[in-house]
Amino acid sequence: EVFDLLRGGDPTRVVQVNHPRDASLGFFALIDLDPVTLTARADPADLGLPGADLNDFGFDAIEVANTKTAGLFEAAFADWLAFLAAGYPVVGTGSSDSHGDDTFAGSARTFVWVGSGNDDPATIDSGALNTAILAQHVVVSQGVFVTASLLDPNTQIPSLPGDLVDFSAHTTATLRIRVQAPPWAKTASIQIYERTTSIGQIALDPNDTTVVRYTGGDLVLPLAGVDTFFVVRVNAGGVASPVFDYVPEPSFTNPLYVDRNGDGVFTP
Repeated sequence: EVFDLLRGGDPTRVVQVNHPRDASLGFFALIDLDPVTLTARADPADLGLPGADLNDFGFDAIEVANTKTAGLFEAAFADWLAFLAAGYPVVGTGSSDSHGDDTFAGSARTFVWVGSGNDDPATIDSGALNTAILAQHVVVSQGVFVTASLLDPNTQIPSLPGDLVDFSAHTTATLRIRVQAPPWAKTASIQIYERTTSIGQIALDPNDTTVVRYTGGDLVLPLAGVDTFFVVRVNAGGVASPVFDYVPEPSFTNPLYVDRNGDGVFTP
């Protein structure tokens, strides 16, 4: 009922779970979400909601990165991957969570692909923006800007995060990654996930201050006989001085989906 009220009849509205593992007010923490089975272990009556279905996960997005809840990133990231692997098309987002003009607004950021030439702030269409978010055409930056694509095996056109690419006639997928960062942002490694499992890392030089940190050769990844997805994240390599006085948490892409049976839908 809450999700329906938030949408207010507008199918383009995005319902987001903010700081999900925050102990005092995070949704996943309050319902005691089991990250393996994706079931709530809390009693609804203990939350003042007798009879409520705490396993109704009808939200659209999870705020994986939140500057104010440092230290909870890995738990939220694991939750998000688990929801994706279970077939929930939830968007991973990031926010600096600044409440007012006296707090720093520069850390976690959500970048959305709205199409070439459609990103003028004066004319941006909020409905189109939300539609692109719901399509998972999103990457999250915490000082680093990482993009990744699967090359369509038939056209060689690179996909966007959230796109489903047909690999029904192929046993490998080509992954293309690009990492950019300002000189103050140190980068340690690129980490590649397939579903919920880290399948490999590419080391980066933390002392590299060039804007483009990685445009390495395309990676050829083996595919099993089932649908899958890949997520690419970049791990920081140290304190991001002088902009941040701490080590930023990872930046990451949204999922790159592989359709192995050619039916046009992602099957968990």
